[in-house]
Amino acid sequence: MFSSKIKPEDISVLIQILGLEGTAVIYDPQQTLAACSLFNKTKDIATLLKSAAQHKICINLSGRALEVFTFDYIIEFEKSIRSYRSFHAEKFLAINNPDGTIRWFLPHKSNRPDFLALYNNSGLKATLFKIAARFAYRLGFKNWICKNAFVLYAKETDYFSKKFGQEAVAIFTGTVGQNRKAVAALCRNGLASHYVKIPISSQSRHLILNESEHLKTLEKHDFKHFRIPRAKMSPAGLKLDNIRPRVERSVNTITDFHITALRELYANTFQLKPLSDLKVYTKTCENLEAIKQCLDQQYSGGIERKKVERLAYNIKVLLSSFEPSSKVAVAYAHGDFTPWNMYMCNTRIHVYDWELAERAQLMLYDIFHFVFQSGILIQRASFQQIKKNILDLKKTPLVDDIIERYHLDFRDCYHWYLICNCSYYLNLYIHQEHLHQQAHWLIDIWIKASNNAILSETKKTLSFATV
Repeated sequence: MFSSKIKPEDISVLIQILGLEGTAVIYDPQQTLAACSLFNKTKDIATLLKSAAQHKICINLSGRALEVFTFDYIIEFEKSIRSYRSFHAEKFLAINNPDGTIRWFLPHKSNRPDFLALYNNSGLKATLFKIAARFAYRLGFKNWICKNAFVLYAKETDYFSKKFGQEAVAIFTGTVGQNRKAVAALCRNGLASHYVKIPISSQSRHLILNESEHLKTLEKHDFKHFRIPRAKMSPAGLKLDNIRPRVERSVNTITDFHITALRELYANTFQLKPLSDLKVYTKTCENLEAIKQCLDQQYSGGIERKKVERLAYNIKVLLSSFEPSSKVAVAYAHGDFTPWNMYMCNTRIHVYDWELAERAQLMLYDIFHFVFQSGILIQRASFQQIKKNILDLKKTPLVDDIIERYHLDFRDCYHWYLICNCSYYLNLYIHQEHLHQQAHWLIDIWIKASNNAILSETKKTLSFATV
């Protein structure tokens, strides 16, 4: 039993991923679980017996067999399977994060390390982990890799495989935060044929529905340079084709290949609209208001208050330079156009994760996003280097063609990117309980970029002012 490492958030996530309906009660006589406000919790068997009829799910952390059978589901964090009358057991192996929470899990009966279909890390350490996982499974020692386990007891046979429509399924429990979602890999012969996105929060449910809607719209276009997944809602979540090509190239800097694909997207979805009519304009104003309200209260977020205030101020200053009634050139934007959301082959780019897509976003947004995100999170570049990369892009024939074709103001497009992107993520981060280190890297660069943008706006230059 490894309940000492189990957190209430783990239990909540598992219940949502497994699709268990009804209220849950935690039976924890040894008080191994930290204080929990998410569920009813008891250490007394008499109390459990009295309340059993009120709950459909029991999380048994006692280390002993239950004598209560009115539940529809029982979850135990054990490596051995008990014999409960009228229940069918399904055992899962789990791999934990460094903090002890569950990162991946998959059925114990699986003969392949299918969770590797959800492992996108690169580098020597990641390569060694993949080799070790495959080696351990081949030798029959999967417990070397999957060191923890839990058992689901359900009244229905093969509950888990029926939910996902097949037996070979591996689950990534998602990244902590407001937009958290789980991802299931549906595998055949060790390869993922499809992925299923499972919402964990109301925000992630909205994002998944947004992605489904956009993919249905985009699949009507016959793109030459893009490939996007087909999407279908299933009982488990949003089911997506695996669009990973057999032969792929790893590219962490934006190339003519990317820009050609975006130019094709623009050609198929271009519109002229008043800025104030855009959904992204409304969202940006709402994000700024939410940031203001957060600062007006007793702010206790993970980002230094002075940094939040500075970035919020800069965004407002830049936004004030735009005339809401002016017409702007807009087109479809992916919204998170980054190296980790695409594969490249010799003929086109295969782009997934369209959760943040917008039908009408100012042009060049995805180009700027790629440069910033890859520069900060992969290359750990300074703002000076990122600024140089953007200015170099402006001089390229393909970007110059986009600017001329749609009569774009490069500086305005860049400033709008900072306004829209920074307002969205700043509002997200200040309300996020656990903030990753990368968020601090992003905030620091965004402050420098917006400081610089204000200087360039004051001077009305087409190039960037010196920071």
